[in-house]
Amino acid sequence: RKNIEKRVEFMAHHDTLTGLPNRVLLQDRAEKIIIKSNLNLKKSAFLFIDLDGFKTINDTLGHAFGDIVLKTVAGRLQSCIRSTDTLSRYGGDEFIVVIPDVNNENEILAVVKKIIKVFQKPFEINNQILSMTSSVGVSVYPEHGKNFEQLLQNSDTAMYKAKENGKNTYCFFTQ
Repeated sequence: RKNIEKRVEFMAHHDTLTGLPNRVLLQDRAEKIIIKSNLNLKKSAFLFIDLDGFKTINDTLGHAFGDIVLKTVAGRLQSCIRSTDTLSRYGGDEFIVVIPDVNNENEILAVVKKIIKVFQKPFEINNQILSMTSSVGVSVYPEHGKNFEQLLQNSDTAMYKAKENGKNTYCFFTQ
């Protein structure tokens, strides 16, 4: 019974495919990070990552193959962040990274550039070699929002601007 309760608790807060925090746990952690950032007079960054062309992979190679790709992507993204950062699969082919205790924009850029770079190496999955890129939108607390919803929305808006700018790039939110 205890194992079942632990499993139910895990499933309530984690993506079943990747094991990453889901939206519920992401929001909980992000809200705590915002409170801590406010108290410490530090910044926090929200990165909204979308895989460029992922729909084509699902449509041509199937959803089961796409699931393997998403698991592989999750592992690569995890290698780009610190243990204090939160990586979440937000849904579909969208991932969110929340970076606490940011001192300056260069710290954010270092993570963003790692994320862009990690996609330069082709993915080899089931004897298939795939090239894939990502678009990243960035919002920063407190400049771009005072709460989770604002920061998430603004990083999403910035991500779409990165896609408009040709994909495989990043964009910081601006009014």
